[in-house]
Amino acid sequence: MLALLINATCYRQACYSYLFYLILIVLLIVESALGDRHLIERALDAFPYMQEIRWADSNESLIANLVAPVDCHYAKYHDDPTEDTVPDLILLSLDLPNDGAWDMLQYLKAHRQFSSIPVVALGQSPKVAEVQRSYDLGATSFIPKPKSEKGWVDLIDVLGQYWFTTVELPKAPMHRKKL
Repeated sequence: MLALLINATCYRQACYSYLFYLILIVLLIVESALGDRHLIERALDAFPYMQEIRWADSNESLIANLVAPVDCHYAKYHDDPTEDTVPDLILLSLDLPNDGAWDMLQYLKAHRQFSSIPVVALGQSPKVAEVQRSYDLGATSFIPKPKSEKGWVDLIDVLGQYWFTTVELPKAPMHRKKL
């Protein structure tokens, strides 16, 4: 019975991996803590279907990631995002300096071109006030930050399964079309 359960789990994960290969996924991670970023990077190695991972460590770099053309590193920023610059999901650390995460969450949800992007708020601990403020400002969900690489692997697996195979997102930019 245990062997059957293990095989079923492996089969399920293989199916999810196959589905992920059919969709081009763009993930934007906003994290300023180098230790957390290192854990996330190592955890992402287990998920080759994440074709594009973008990083930001401040409000300015987040906005640059949203509006700058992806293909040209030295391109001038423009005001209107294109379908190539809009991520499928944003993981937003609430630990940015100077309450930057709260400002950025408000900015994203106040601008029509970004308001439909799911934003997962990541906090150090699930303090009631922090969780409530996240939802009040428009976060799609709040998740406590994992403390280990395995915790990050598990979290990214669950997020990937939920956001990219289970739910139907409000709009499917060109890079999310099935191959």
